Amino acid sequence: MATPAAAQVRALDNGVEVTRGGMAVRVTALSASVLRVRMARDGQWPEDASWAVPAEVRTRSTKVRARGDGFDTDALTVKVEPLPPCVSPSSCRSRLPVGERYFGLGDKTGPFDRRGASYVHWNTDTFGYGRETDPTYKSIPFYVTTGGGFGSYGLFLDNPTRSWFDFGHRSDGKLKIGAPDGPVDYYLIARADAVGGGPALSRPDRHGAADRAVGLGYQQSRYSYMSDTEVRDLAARLRKERIPTDVIWLDIDFQDRNRPFTTNPKTFPDLPRLARDLKSDGIRAGGDHRPAYRARAEPGHAPFDSGAAGNHFLRTAKGAPMSRRYGRGFGIPRFHPGSVARVVGRAVQGLRARGNRRLLERHERAGDLRDAEQDDAARHRPPHRGRRLLQRVRRAMPKSTMSMACRTAARRFEGLKKLDPAARPFVMTRATYAGVSATRSWSSRPVGLFRTAPRISRVHGGPSPELLTRWMQIGAFTPVMRVHAAVNTPRSEPWVDGPEHLALRRAAIEERYRLFPYLYAVAEQQARSGDPIMRPSSTTMPRRAAIRR
Repeated sequence: MATPAAAQVRALDNGVEVTRGGMAVRVTALSASVLRVRMARDGQWPEDASWAVPAEVRTRSTKVRARGDGFDTDALTVKVEPLPPCVSPSSCRSRLPVGERYFGLGDKTGPFDRRGASYVHWNTDTFGYGRETDPTYKSIPFYVTTGGGFGSYGLFLDNPTRSWFDFGHRSDGKLKIGAPDGPVDYYLIARADAVGGGPALSRPDRHGAADRAVGLGYQQSRYSYMSDTEVRDLAARLRKERIPTDVIWLDIDFQDRNRPFTTNPKTFPDLPRLARDLKSDGIRAGGDHRPAYRARAEPGHAPFDSGAAGNHFLRTAKGAPMSRRYGRGFGIPRFHPGSVARVVGRAVQGLRARGNRRLLERHERAGDLRDAEQDDAARHRPPHRGRRLLQRVRRAMPKSTMSMACRTAARRFEGLKKLDPAARPFVMTRATYAGVSATRSWSSRPVGLFRTAPRISRVHGGPSPELLTRWMQIGAFTPVMRVHAAVNTPRSEPWVDGPEHLALRRAAIEERYRLFPYLYAVAEQQARSGDPIMRPSSTTMPRRAAIRR
């Protein structure tokens, strides 16, 4: 029987490289407290590209002090153990230290502490999901640990394909991480750098500008408020009940047959006037614009026509527009940098030219684009790519599916900035991948991202009066406070459950406005530092036993 080859260790200026047989692992220090770990087979290192980590961050380097089995930085001692024969470029594993707890992965369902559970990252449109549903809309492969012998640290797996994390679920005492389409490329962020959910891997201009004051106020929403009259009655009732309000979201039914950047002439005959009247009363009107642009035979829908003419839509391998996810007649933008941002800017400019300058825009994406064909997906290039272009690999679509929602929000944000460089666009997305820091995310679980907007009242079904009241009391302290419910579900306006609940809900909203200077200050701090506005106490006080429990 052949004896497995011994591992070879080669010291680098900024780390170490270990090889055994056809496998290689490279551990480099980006700073004294941030390490990067990459794996390769047969010496073929994958392209150094990322949707989440900028190139100027990935290429950082710091001198290390080599040792026989690893190296030292000013903050860390790194020990590299020999590679086992079963090591894989698409997965890795380690033991779970006793007492170590695991938090993060975005807004995953299940217990707050992830230990003993396993999760999959693969953006999926899961309307009405429950406690055990996984995956859902977001894929944030980043977690933070506390309570172990190594102190607090964070791990970010930078892989936009389908990936999985097993925190001792299938094998007790074992942590396993993998991405079947590879490669393994992850970052270890030691000590305090892990507190902010990864600011050590970002850059200031990716944190986004500080929120406009209107974005921090109370927001009332429904899918949908169906007419101009209903919206006016709602605004009048909000003022009558003394509910401080900054935004009323119209959702999508103000549009003409669900076509983005249009208005329904029957139910909203004069949307500009409605927006002006609300603005004069201190309330902004907002509407959704989804990324599927619908065509119409006569006359044409300008955003669709310009997108088709510019080849901005996803196409199948045979060259036909990819539209199965939304039905025939829809075009799904490719959202690669540059051109689509200009298309979005022109579409918004056209809407505003028709008198809708006071209408806030919310650009939302469900995230499930698995029907797109592989050939078109191969044309999506990460903005933070290295010197070599991405190869047209056979499994290109998995590289595009999860990053699509992130790019959707980013291209819309850029398009609005091009339209008005001095503006601070308010862009929200339901689905995303890591790297969504300049925009906002709405969901029912608000912890783990920079700016989050929990769906108070939920979309599917409806809460009891007691639960809705408590939900609003908690929601008053989240980055964005938005009450939202779907059509054919119980109403969620503050007064629907009687005067007793109305008084409690009004008090919660008033408390938020009383804390407005503080909210604006932490939003500005987040814009500078990248620290999430809302985060677990365990990340800022990891040594307090009561919090760890």
